[in-house]
Amino acid sequence: MVLDEVPSELHELSVQVVTVVAPELRVTNPTDTPLEVLDPQGVPFISIGPQGVLGNFNASSWYTTYNPSGRTPVPESVRKRDETGNRSEPDWNRITPQHSWGWFDHRLRRGPLVASPEVVKAGVSADLGTWTVPVRYGGKTLELSGRIVYQPVCGAFEYSLGEYPYNEGRQQVELDPGLTLSLRPGHPGGLPTLALKSTTPKVVLVYGVEDELFLQFSSDGVLVNRLSPTWLQIQRARGQATPYAKADPDAPPEGQQLADHPEFEWPALHAVYGQPEPPENVIRSSQSVDVLEWWIKFRIDDHVWAGESGKTRWVPSASPECEAQADNEAQADNGAIGAAVVDSGLAVLLLAIISLFALQRRRHKGRKNGVRSGPFRPNNDRRFAP
Repeated sequence: MVLDEVPSELHELSVQVVTVVAPELRVTNPTDTPLEVLDPQGVPFISIGPQGVLGNFNASSWYTTYNPSGRTPVPESVRKRDETGNRSEPDWNRITPQHSWGWFDHRLRRGPLVASPEVVKAGVSADLGTWTVPVRYGGKTLELSGRIVYQPVCGAFEYSLGEYPYNEGRQQVELDPGLTLSLRPGHPGGLPTLALKSTTPKVVLVYGVEDELFLQFSSDGVLVNRLSPTWLQIQRARGQATPYAKADPDAPPEGQQLADHPEFEWPALHAVYGQPEPPENVIRSSQSVDVLEWWIKFRIDDHVWAGESGKTRWVPSASPECEAQADNEAQADNGAIGAAVVDSGLAVLLLAIISLFALQRRRHKGRKNGVRSGPFRPNNDRRFAP
């Protein structure tokens, strides 16, 4: 999925198309003006802005865009209103005080998602279709738009624990005696998972993507904070979250029993790059490149802090389609460079282009995307209430 240029009225907002388990639109709105997302009939079903994220419980699209499959049951009263065309006033409910939200808008997947055999054999990118999602901002209706693009997959993402270059490729660490963290990459193309196992009587707190209390391990088993944004993301990705669930990283945690023994496994959604492939210059380098660094944080018996980093790496692979794509790109580059040199008569231009490309590649290889810097300050420095 490729996002077109966002309307200039939305330049202060962050708009992304991200693919973790399915394509989704993600919007972060730090402004004082709410952004409303509209369904095909022009009914607003999401509002993102100064009040946080609001869901319109009177809109069918609030339910159908809540999980990847779109199979969330729509309340009968809402469904009947849709059938009769009788639209009621929005029933806005705050889902989270945060100013960011991602939804599985199924308009992004309209049209063919599989390229023809001829396109695959040619090893070239091809547009398969387009999509649009109307929004309302400051009283004005605008459009988010994009394209469905086929591109040969010329590599895969790999996951490991540990800082580069030490412990490279590590899949298991001992955080404390009797406390083991494991990373399981899953099947090719699948989500990586993290597993924590404790054989000690110590209480271990695991923190989530917003530095909120996420999980608690003890001799009594595993508890999850039902208000954790991390837990809500995981449940939505699994298609298991209720559309009435709420998340608040600053609220006192609410515990729910997940296991009666201190061992649990969960998908590491924050380790997923979010795009099918890294930027073009990384692909062209034909080298393995670390594209994302991420962290998971713990507290052991209220006084010992522990943290473990992980990395997501792009590893190129060879295939006839990828070789064809590389040849096509090389020919296009050579043609463009040759024309520039002939037109200008300055051979130094070629050297400048080559030097700029090399510099950009070095800059990208040195970049650490997604790193949370600074001291760790949990939103709720406490265990679950007894």
